[in-house]
Amino acid sequence: MSAITKYAYSTISCEEDKLKLGNQFLLAFRDRDWNLLRSIITEDCTWCLPGEGELAGESEGADEVIDKAKQFAKKLSLELDHIQYSLNCVALAIQNRSLSKEPTADEHIATVNTIRDGRISGIYTFFSDVPGMRTYFDGVAH
Repeated sequence: MSAITKYAYSTISCEEDKLKLGNQFLLAFRDRDWNLLRSIITEDCTWCLPGEGELAGESEGADEVIDKAKQFAKKLSLELDHIQYSLNCVALAIQNRSLSKEPTADEHIATVNTIRDGRISGIYTFFSDVPGMRTYFDGVAH
């Protein structure tokens, strides 16, 4: 599938529907509702994370994306700062917080979700402290 087709423009024109999709994405994480997550992503969805380590890189397909989401949910709670949207994307400003006292993580991240046919087709997560997140998830000292 070409990149143009895979990451094609959103067919959602209503801003409220884009905001709803962004909220559902975060709700799926908060409630560990993997059926909800699967219902709002495409089967060929990809998720890209920066850096090196177990969760870094690109996950391809709904199953891999959900597996990555489960790894995040084991260690972090996600708190929404705000949602922004564009023609074909929904961007979430999120604060990650540790679920355990050690090790700790308190990271502001941005996640941009591309939309195709009313569902999320691409997830792009941005960290301000890539080495810190690797240490947190993989236990790798830098």
